[in-house]
Amino acid sequence: MVNLSTKLLDIAKELTKIAKDLQSNEQEPTSKNIVSILDDFFSPKEVNAATFIVEQEGFLLEAQDIGDGKITSGIGLTDTGRNLGDKVSPREAVKELKERIDKIERPALEKLKEVIPFKLTENQETVLLSLMFNIGVHALRTSDAMKYLKDNKIEDFKREAFSKEEGWVKSAGKFSQGLYNRRQRELKLWDK
Repeated sequence: MVNLSTKLLDIAKELTKIAKDLQSNEQEPTSKNIVSILDDFFSPKEVNAATFIVEQEGFLLEAQDIGDGKITSGIGLTDTGRNLGDKVSPREAVKELKERIDKIERPALEKLKEVIPFKLTENQETVLLSLMFNIGVHALRTSDAMKYLKDNKIEDFKREAFSKEEGWVKSAGKFSQGLYNRRQRELKLWDK
């Protein structure tokens, strides 16, 4: 129990550092408000996963096409009803993130946990939430990576999910260095 408490404290300290780095990000001056707003919408346990997703997705003040043909705004959200150029406040973006995770990714994670033959760590849950948020619940649920995870073939799962050759590293059919970098950050968190 002490080891788990110590590990969770270390994770919280690391995520606090990430949050401070995000707050001081000069390129996205409005994103500095995001992490402080997370506490208003997410429980203490949920904040770590939300912080990680915010770090991966970033924050778009204005709705735009990020190259996949979809209008994206706020914290990586599509299908919000916004048009190109529409603005979103940090508070509204966090509210939408919370609603999305509660409606789609969190219930899907609970169902996945029922078929995974081992107890996921908090970091592993965060990674699965991040993957589902980014690639979609159906894509993860029906993937070879998920089949490996259900069979407790962790190395095969990691190759299918995160590798340059097999992982979810393509956008519009082309290799994306940004997605590959994200997969590597997810892999690093999975292994912690």
